Amino acid sequence: MLSYDTWSLQTWLGGLSKMALCQIITTTAMKCPRVVLEMIEEYQPNKNDFYHRREILAIRERAHIIIHSLDHLRPSEQFANEADLAEEIHCVVRWCTNTLHASPRGHSLAALMGLLVIAREGLAAVPEIRKYLFGEAHLGRIVILEMSGVLKNFKKPTTIHQHAAAEYLLPNQWSFASPHHQVTWLIQSLGDVCAQMADCDKGWTYRQEYDNVVNIAARNYCHPSP
Repeated sequence: MLSYDTWSLQTWLGGLSKMALCQIITTTAMKCPRVVLEMIEEYQPNKNDFYHRREILAIRERAHIIIHSLDHLRPSEQFANEADLAEEIHCVVRWCTNTLHASPRGHSLAALMGLLVIAREGLAAVPEIRKYLFGEAHLGRIVILEMSGVLKNFKKPTTIHQHAAAEYLLPNQWSFASPHHQVTWLIQSLGDVCAQMADCDKGWTYRQEYDNVVNIAARNYCHPSP
């Protein structure tokens, strides 16, 4: 499977206690003060904050790498490794919501975008992997329940950030004349992805959740609360 990388390190750091993290930072400050200065500079708020854009693009890239990591293998080898692949993509889903929604800078639209790109990557997998992910591994259910959570616990972004976050999903799609068309396209894209996931998961008792998420998103973004 995939080698050790930044995402693995982030997952490991996320599981540490605050005391352990403080010890790591203190040790780093003593040995490599320049690194700490760079951390502080990175943390400073910026009016042109690209935090969500960077995270969404990283999520899309990571999901793509994981989903297609078995493409070069024989079917028998894919079968032997698909459970590990599913666990890795589940970690990306959790990282997406923790970073883009649960964090202090999180908001629902950015998290929805991140989850949407993960779902799109899963649906674009080779047939055998796609069948496993949305069948036995329940990727569709996990993604849709996370979408439901971020929409029900709604964090409303500013108008500027809302339009910017939308641009990060598929930049080539945003040549419309008005924000209304952008929102309309977003809801249509979400509806298409949810319909495809539902089609891959016909045996789920709560399959209506795929429709519910689209309805909630339409209510929040097409008819937002004052």
